[in-house]
Amino acid sequence: MTMTAKIDIERFRGDTAPIVIQLVDSASSPIGDAIGGATFLMTVSPEQWPTTGTPLFQVAGTSIDDTAKTVNFEISLANADNLGAFYYDVQMTDSAGVIRTILSGLMLFEQDITK
Repeated sequence: MTMTAKIDIERFRGDTAPIVIQLVDSASSPIGDAIGGATFLMTVSPEQWPTTGTPLFQVAGTSIDDTAKTVNFEISLANADNLGAFYYDVQMTDSAGVIRTILSGLMLFEQDITK
C-alpha cells in the first residue's frame, strides 16, 4: 500500500473542528486495505526538516472508520491558538507495526476576526 500525498491544510486561528482525512488511492477512491487496526499520529512543527527539538504539537487519530477510510484529528483550543505557517505529517502504523508517512504539507493558521 503506497499512499503518500502532499496537501496543505488551512485553518483559522482558534478553530477546533476536527481535521478529517480520507485515505484514497490514485483514482481518489477509498483504499481497499483495512485501517481499523491501524493507529495514526499527526505531528506539527515550525521546522520543515527538524533534526531535534519539540514539535509544536502532536495529536493521535480518533474515530477511525474502516468503511469510509477516514480518520479524525481532534485539535484542542491550545493547539489551535497558533498563527502562521507550520509543517505537518501524518504517520500510520498498521496492525503489523509497519510505519508509513501517508500525508504531509503545510498547516496554515490564519488570523480570524471574531475573538
